[in-house]
Amino acid sequence: MIRTFLVLPLDAAPAESDLAAYLESQQPLPVSDDDPSAAIRSTVEAWNRQVVLAGRGEALIRCDPAGTIVRVRIPHQFLARVLPLLRDHARPAAFYDADRRTLHRFGPRRPATLHIGDHPVARSIALDELRSYIETLTTPQILTVTKPDEDPATFIQTYPTPPAPAETPTYTVEISDASAARRYRTRLDTPTIVADLVWDWLDARWNRLYQHTWRLDPSARDTHLP
Repeated sequence: MIRTFLVLPLDAAPAESDLAAYLESQQPLPVSDDDPSAAIRSTVEAWNRQVVLAGRGEALIRCDPAGTIVRVRIPHQFLARVLPLLRDHARPAAFYDADRRTLHRFGPRRPATLHIGDHPVARSIALDELRSYIETLTTPQILTVTKPDEDPATFIQTYPTPPAPAETPTYTVEISDASAARRYRTRLDTPTIVADLVWDWLDARWNRLYQHTWRLDPSARDTHLP
């Protein structure tokens, strides 16, 4: 079985209903040398060279570019290995699953150090990855994010708060400001909003952060930072 994906620029089709018109507009255009098209083509070429050398012709991927779009056909048994590779190399990009008719967006990465508890997890992070990490946190795990080249005592962290009976689980979010020796805390019930706020903090965008009520919390839960 072959799975088919269309890879296109991140914001090329703002909604799935815009996809058909965008695809049609790209068909007569010359192949783009911009990302994500160029990144996908080079990744597929590298993969195909390796599988040919290994004598694994059944793992070959077909790549058909048109304008800024690349149609990629992947043998189903290799999907789990190939798709994450394509996503990582193509960011930022949108992937349309032509078989399941779903559109997913994979945004750019930001430099950041991410820990879960004492364990370093990543040195850069994308918003979709951040959402996945937060959604899978369990008590007593703490996810902590710091910015590169800044005081490690300046950070944002979040952890799930065990709910009382008949209550919805919540997430505690804490921001530590080393320059002022202060820590602020709020509580939210939606992991995607938590991820959005962490992302905004990384970019020093404060508008959405200021929409929530934060309280100075000298007793806020601490986490080990190297």
